Amino acid sequence: MILTNGTYDIINHGRIPRCAGAPPGSVALGTPVMAVSPPLMLPIEVERVGDDTYQFRLRTNDTIALGHSEQVRKEDLAFVKLMRCSEDAVWEVSSNGQGGFRYVQVSLQNRLVFDEKFSPSIHVPNTDRCWTLPRFGGGLSPILLSELEGSPEQDWVFQPLYA
Repeated sequence: MILTNGTYDIINHGRIPRCAGAPPGSVALGTPVMAVSPPLMLPIEVERVGDDTYQFRLRTNDTIALGHSEQVRKEDLAFVKLMRCSEDAVWEVSSNGQGGFRYVQVSLQNRLVFDEKFSPSIHVPNTDRCWTLPRFGGGLSPILLSELEGSPEQDWVFQPLYA
């Protein structure tokens, strides 16, 4: 899937409400910082900057929050979920405060960091599922939305909002 430039909504098309951070197959587990029930929509700006390279900018109350805001806070954090039919990976993404991103690939099994990169954009190789969600201050744990079961149409998908 190739994303075109524009603003997208991230919608949970799954049938089971899930707490943010809950592992696959569970409903009540996870960090209950935000209940996830369909349809949850989060507007995202996507700019394609290469063959498989994109810049993601999350809009919250008409302000850009992920690495592109004028006042970047150290605690601003996001997760990017990269899903493929036979491969899953979670990238912990944070802004370096200078328009770039630091992203760390995390194992889904034991949550050990096994890759770390620095880049002015988020590289999305050969994926058909991806999203971002910010972490804000107040002591909240980083949010990871997991919807790994079911068919692809039941997973999280990009839906165009503004072309």
